[in-house]
Amino acid sequence: AETSAVQPVTVTPEPEAAEPATGTPGTELEAQPASGAEPVWIGMREMDEPEGMAVYSTCLFQYEGQDWELRAYAPSEAVIDGELALDDRCHFQLRAVSPDGVWVLFDDTVQLGVPQADVWVDVENGLHITLRDVRSALYRITDYVYDGERRAFREEALIDQEGVNYWGQS
Repeated sequence: AETSAVQPVTVTPEPEAAEPATGTPGTELEAQPASGAEPVWIGMREMDEPEGMAVYSTCLFQYEGQDWELRAYAPSEAVIDGELALDDRCHFQLRAVSPDGVWVLFDDTVQLGVPQADVWVDVENGLHITLRDVRSALYRITDYVYDGERRAFREEALIDQEGVNYWGQS
């Protein structure tokens, strides 16, 4: 059974007069049960590296004058000389890292698949990290959009299909 170790944080909309919710390292945004009408927010985490894991892929980029990095982790024993050496089941973690903090966007054990992410900026200068989670019997694409005022990523599921037969890509 594949389960995610990281639970998304949902923020209840605040009254207009209230200050925006901000995440600081080591704190969570106020969590509420998820519902279709409320956005899901991913708050910052501590800067510590995940225990027992090693980086196998990075994507360096600049956003609003700061150096950022998207890091992909796997268990240390699955990363040999910086290369991913897969078996049929592996735990992965993807993190967005800025000078101000770390956001864990994906933390899951995957059977027969490797999560991949694209980093891009839209025409309104919004930072997007779009995650493709394609594995045995699952096809999921999730867009994470950074909100600088909240210092959090808003999660939006674009495609979420279970029980699929994925044949490949060209």
